[in-house]
Amino acid sequence: MRKSLVLIATSFAFACAQAAPVVVDIDQFSLVKNGNSFFVDPFGDDVPPPSAPNFPNGAPASYFVGGTIPAGAETNGLLRLNSSNGAIVVNAGGFVNHSLASILQTDVNPANLVNGLKIDDTFSMTGVFSLVPNTGPLYSGYGIGFNDGGGGNVRRNEWNLQLQYSETLGQDIIRFAWQDFDANIINNLAVIPVSAPLGSDQVSFTLARPSLDTFDLVASFAYLDNGVVVGGQTFPQVGTVFQDRNWVRGLFFAASREQTVPEPASLLLVLLGLLGAVTVRSYRRIH
Repeated sequence: MRKSLVLIATSFAFACAQAAPVVVDIDQFSLVKNGNSFFVDPFGDDVPPPSAPNFPNGAPASYFVGGTIPAGAETNGLLRLNSSNGAIVVNAGGFVNHSLASILQTDVNPANLVNGLKIDDTFSMTGVFSLVPNTGPLYSGYGIGFNDGGGGNVRRNEWNLQLQYSETLGQDIIRFAWQDFDANIINNLAVIPVSAPLGSDQVSFTLARPSLDTFDLVASFAYLDNGVVVGGQTFPQVGTVFQDRNWVRGLFFAASREQTVPEPASLLLVLLGLLGAVTVRSYRRIH
């Protein structure tokens, strides 16, 4: 009986444990629109998001932050992201994550094709992060993305380029993925193991719509050593933007997946079973 108690207690403790948070620094977040610099955040004013310096179009200088970025997180030209400060969100695959995401609040009025990142624009977004490994055991990662949410509209699509831990491979990968929230599917467009050259201290992610002729979204990444590119590639696989709406918004994030916690009903069944085992053993001792 004592052995059974230990096994049950151990299993329950594991089920309630949380994945280790992702802690990473972002050095710069920038966007180019129609060939011109659109927005640059060098994280140099020591005022973290939702403050967004040099915000385009004279709009309020603001990100939407999913979670909380505490005072002091932005210093010396770096912004520290800690997924434990993130909001609890459910991705398109139905998994629960702690996600600390900063979404640049560009215009989402479908009738306004001048402001924001719209269907008649080319654009490119880049985020430069410290090269931090993830150890699992669950999904964890950091990177950039575009989505079609905002302005009271629930996101229907999101495209992410990120460094994350793969449970399947047991190592870090760089993944280009499309989340389809209508179909509740995450489509892996490209996945490769992380293979950073010796001395690499940063990784740069870029998502771009380079041509008005298509809705193709192109993903690329680079490893950096003291700001010098020492490796990387552009994926041949592409995503498709503007599937449901004529705008996108850019974002950067750090996220970690939550382990499954037993529902109250399941926990009650475990406790009842344990009580039953104790009762049966006591009955056998008496008789």
